[in-house]
Amino acid sequence: MHLIQDSEIQSIGDDSSAERDTLSVLWAITKGCNFRCSYCVYNEDLRTTVFSSKAQLLRAARTLERLARPSYQITLYGGEPTQHPHFLDLLTHFAASCAPISLRMFTNGSQTSEFFENMINIVKTYYFGIIFSFHPEFAKFEKFLRNVEIWSTAGMSAAVSYMFVPTRREEARRQLCQLLTLREKTPFFATITTPYKPDGTMGEGCTAADLAWIEATRTAFETFPAPPHLRTPLYTRIQSRITISRNGEPETLPPEASLQFLSRPKTPSYTNYHCCGGTNVLFVEADGAIRGGVCNASPAMGNLFRVSEAELVQSMRPVRCTASACASIENIPLPKFKDPTEAEICTESFRQRAKRYLYQSESTRLAGEESK
Repeated sequence: MHLIQDSEIQSIGDDSSAERDTLSVLWAITKGCNFRCSYCVYNEDLRTTVFSSKAQLLRAARTLERLARPSYQITLYGGEPTQHPHFLDLLTHFAASCAPISLRMFTNGSQTSEFFENMINIVKTYYFGIIFSFHPEFAKFEKFLRNVEIWSTAGMSAAVSYMFVPTRREEARRQLCQLLTLREKTPFFATITTPYKPDGTMGEGCTAADLAWIEATRTAFETFPAPPHLRTPLYTRIQSRITISRNGEPETLPPEASLQFLSRPKTPSYTNYHCCGGTNVLFVEADGAIRGGVCNASPAMGNLFRVSEAELVQSMRPVRCTASACASIENIPLPKFKDPTEAEICTESFRQRAKRYLYQSESTRLAGEESK
């Protein structure tokens, strides 16, 4: 497979596959967190956190559902989402929804075992994948391990994302050995992450020996086969079309090529590319503010606690990227073009399809009300 150089990329994103209209919603329902990890910038003290109301959360969920997209991938995170007082209310709503939603969550695993058992009772007949993020500066490992075991032995999709902090390397070796032992008994997915800088460089503070050990440990987890009924909640929707320029001619690479970005020591830069904001990726802040991607350079699109479905569709627009590095791997399905005209055409195509989904849904709903 061709090793992609950033300078070669002409366009990237999911603008032509059967899943292109899947809406990826990354919803930080709170910035409040009970941890204070040194490498994390997206958290605030729970003692001063102002939480959204139950009515606001459910209103926002219904707005997303009424867009009537053919499928959704909704990711709840924070802060720590389980610290939101209405987290279980939102989870109950999604579990009862008829919308084609695939739901997942990032959690630090610090809640009680009873809390996770309650979650299982709510979503046991519904797909809900959890990424248990282990943060060694604050997490209690035995409690974390127990909650991973509870979730995975219940037959639920689970993944562990272990944050390797170089100053705690010996501790990490012991704990990851225990996770490997648990993996022998019950299935879950796993990855190891490292601290990163705002410019997209990963592995800050790691030695060559650390990186080699991390890769070997990742490989050890991958030797365990996953049952066919389970799917990983990690790195979803990461395969999308990439067009590069080779010898002055455009060449479209297979979608699998985008997997290269997961193993790079630095996330790609799309500075001066034109992102089709809000077409198939939405980022929702704790206060309901919406952006058309997981990046401060993406366009503002109103507030999900107040905006109408029609306004949300109409607010899709391409913007020139001003970030030094792509803010999230979750932005991969978001179409991005060097040529601004191509971005305009792509965004308009998404907008027109989104309008059709919305209007068809509204027509069906009104027809149902008239027949009562």
